[in-house]
Amino acid sequence: MVRTQITCFLIFIFVLNNSFSQSKEEVIEKYMNVVGGKEKWKALQSVVISMINQSKEESVIKIASIHDGQVYDRWISFSKGGDTSTTCFNGRNYWRQVKGQAPESFDFYVPVYAKYVRLGEPTYILNADSIALEGTVKFIAGNKNVDCYSIALYRDGNRYYHYINTRTYYLEGYSRGDPGDPVTSLNDYRKVDGFLVPFEEVIYRGNTIESKFVLNSIYLNKIIPNQVYEYPKSSSIIISKSLLFNLTQKYK
Repeated sequence: MVRTQITCFLIFIFVLNNSFSQSKEEVIEKYMNVVGGKEKWKALQSVVISMINQSKEESVIKIASIHDGQVYDRWISFSKGGDTSTTCFNGRNYWRQVKGQAPESFDFYVPVYAKYVRLGEPTYILNADSIALEGTVKFIAGNKNVDCYSIALYRDGNRYYHYINTRTYYLEGYSRGDPGDPVTSLNDYRKVDGFLVPFEEVIYRGNTIESKFVLNSIYLNKIIPNQVYEYPKSSSIIISKSLLFNLTQKYK
């Protein structure tokens, strides 16, 4: 009995020491291998995501692509009541528009958003200015309570924490890490064209769900024309129906 207890204790110490012996390079490498590979994510040029924001009962299309080394992105929301709105970043302008109203520009936000926008969390990690491994923590969000490596990412002076599962090396979630800040939980991972991506994203503030996005489909490396991100010329059309249709068809 004593030998059994000592053996179990030694196994526990080995596992604990093994988790702490990982370097940040090893943790990031294992994470990148799990989600598809570093080179595959570096070569990614665009994403088109169709999803449901269950908290607001609205359909959402996210379009993001690389143009001249900069990621552009656009979000288009369709509410249950029929209202349509959009936000867009094209490297020069950040603007938003509600259908039937004139677009509003927020150019002061361009330098900030240019550093934040990404095709996915793996690309954000790859493009961080610096990374620090701060040990292991319990990542708690909703019913999720898992052991994770706490990775501090720094980009343009801003810090974000990413939490990588110590067993599976999945990215379980991320946050700013400050008291009261929202925490994003990533769930329901699936393979898409060799990439491992979460099909559910839940944003918590404390124990309250602020938003819950559930993906319907995701298309990778489609050709995204520049006109998707052009500043609108009309208050009546958010995006042409034909352009939106082509973007959300797999083989177009």
